[in-house]
Amino acid sequence: MLLVIRWGYQVREGMISRTTLLLLLLSCAACATESAPALETSSSELVTAANPVNHGALAFGASYSATLTSAEGYHAWHFSLAQNADLTFTTAPVAGGPAVDTVLALYRQQTNGSWGTAVASNNNGPTPPWSRLVRSLTPGSYRILVRGALKSTVGPFSVSGACSGAGCTCPNPQPLSLNPEDPSALDPAIATFNAGARNGGDWCSLTAPAWLYSLPVCLAQPATLESVVTEVIAQSQDLGGYFFSDGTVLTAAEIQQSLPFSTSCSAGGPGVAQAVSANVSGTTPQGWVITSEVPCHNCHEFNHYMVLLYPDGNVLVLPYVTGYDS
Repeated sequence: MLLVIRWGYQVREGMISRTTLLLLLLSCAACATESAPALETSSSELVTAANPVNHGALAFGASYSATLTSAEGYHAWHFSLAQNADLTFTTAPVAGGPAVDTVLALYRQQTNGSWGTAVASNNNGPTPPWSRLVRSLTPGSYRILVRGALKSTVGPFSVSGACSGAGCTCPNPQPLSLNPEDPSALDPAIATFNAGARNGGDWCSLTAPAWLYSLPVCLAQPATLESVVTEVIAQSQDLGGYFFSDGTVLTAAEIQQSLPFSTSCSAGGPGVAQAVSANVSGTTPQGWVITSEVPCHNCHEFNHYMVLLYPDGNVLVLPYVTGYDS
């Protein structure tokens, strides 16, 4: 039936007031808002979660499992290509698990270390609600990210990557090693931190210079936090005799809230975090810290060494000291 409306006047098959019509229009607008997706669709993936759960390196042909929760809604894996390659990434159910509406997004690392915006993404295809992303890629460092189609999407999933082409294997695989890099760009931020640090009966400070390394681009085996920490210990006289199990693995939140990056010791903590992001890596690291007490007359003093492994292959060690009078 054709319904012709003249504002505030007669309507075929009945009468409607201007107020009633306005209420109907507002009601329809509210319905449209409630049905809109809570997150952007795969065709408009504009931003990345600032701190996704970082699962480390993705090995082609392997399958990885994770779970989307309200607290952990973004999960990321990284990989590097030395030459061109054709990649296929897929999400799938875990054994006995429910159907979870996932979105796959692919990011290429920028020259400043950040991930920028997604270069490709997929929501439902070809077997909804699971995702598949097929892409021909050039040499570089990449990250694959999995999130839910909606903020309310939760549940377990698996993700895998298949690779074909020359870039799938490293031309000259190398064992894990630490290549020393220049950390001097961090010195001004460390100096500012120490100038504002507590210095009385309860003290703390960063030790300059920081230790900065890079890993080989083409590794025979993917680097793990434990293997990197073990290599740092092997090269350090200060850490001789310690093992990975002697320290503590840090979450992303614990790294952000740690003494070097927070205001718990100095107002300069956020400045150190900014300097690291600008000069070392803007990616989310894996972290580990070890603490040991050192001799101190009528006081207690502790040396701390925080090791940060970044997805782009940079390794930062931040030594710092805390103490208090007896």
